[in-house]
Amino acid sequence: MRGIDSISKVLQAFEADDVLRTCFPRVFKLLCYALLIPCSTAAVERSFSLMNDICTNDRNRLTQKNLDAIMRIAKEGKDRLSDTELEQLKIQAANECICKRKLMGILCRSCGGVFRGRVRQICVYHPTSRYLMDYEVCPSCKATQLTEFEETIPSSDMECEKERNA
Repeated sequence: MRGIDSISKVLQAFEADDVLRTCFPRVFKLLCYALLIPCSTAAVERSFSLMNDICTNDRNRLTQKNLDAIMRIAKEGKDRLSDTELEQLKIQAANECICKRKLMGILCRSCGGVFRGRVRQICVYHPTSRYLMDYEVCPSCKATQLTEFEETIPSSDMECEKERNA
């Protein structure tokens, strides 16, 4: 075994020689495992970098399943995934928990009232959960015609706007 300078060459010598394999079966197994060890951490570092690009301060509530799906799409690309895999990943990402979404402005289309909160939606993951600022009906007229909108006025001014419209 002179002149052998790498693990792969030692493994090749073991594969070629039946006597070495039978006399030193554990060494042969150890050599097989040694070839599984990556020579650098570049692939792992690239994966963590991709994860940090996807999971930002604005997108910090991604579930592990959704983060995995988005990372696979970003890493493999849409062209390298089969249509079935891509559809499964899209469905998986679409079923994200909506419980912690941000507060919005709400407009009652019946009485014109404006208030702050969220129109109640049923979460796929937590269907029985209820939150204090989720509304099914208008607090003033009890109508169900509620529409969310992006707030453009401060929340303290929304109460004044609601009273002006009433």
